[in-house]
Amino acid sequence: LSRTSRLLDIGGGSGIYACSLCAHFPRLHAVVFDQPPVDRIAARLAAERGFAERVTVHAGNFLAGPWPADCDAHLFSNVLHDWDVAEVRHLLERSARALPPGGLLVIHDAFINADKT
Repeated sequence: LSRTSRLLDIGGGSGIYACSLCAHFPRLHAVVFDQPPVDRIAARLAAERGFAERVTVHAGNFLAGPWPADCDAHLFSNVLHDWDVAEVRHLLERSARALPPGGLLVIHDAFINADKT
């Protein structure tokens, strides 16, 4: 992400990943994209974490609504495992269309067994 300037955190929830990445990459700005009321929680938490200037929040439906523009990286963190193949394909196609040439797609997912170990 050192060459990335604006990250779209799709289904970003609390914004923890957007804030953490901005902390690690000083020139990075991020947009947390999630539905109400999560958007308000993410905005409050970004401010509490000291990232109100670099982490903004966009409310919307990432499956059907318009996505924030001008992002050169997309992050799906613990999102794709919640959806069936058709929805995952749809999300990845939307991402590919929205990213500029040379844009970056980051997929982070954790799979926890039934024992949570």
